[in-house]
Amino acid sequence: MKVPSKNYILWHQEEIPFVSIYLIGPKVTYTASSDLGGIFEINKIRSEKYILELSSIGYYDFRDTLTINEGTAYKLIVEMGEHPGVHHD
Repeated sequence: MKVPSKNYILWHQEEIPFVSIYLIGPKVTYTASSDLGGIFEINKIRSEKYILELSSIGYYDFRDTLTINEGTAYKLIVEMGEHPGVHHD
């Protein structure tokens, strides 16, 4: 089972590299980091309800709940807001 599969972390239609991803469940926590293109993948996730947390320097953290069903692949497109005064050129 692949969850998520080819997930893009976006900010204003641009990929954010090196985002820290935490999928926090009642029994286990999965972690990942996005690559230069903002893509990440987490495999073999148990069916449960999780808290999804994303963080990256210069951006506001993202937090939401996510229910994973075994055998299902998910594609997430998340928009993270930029901290005031921080510019990513």
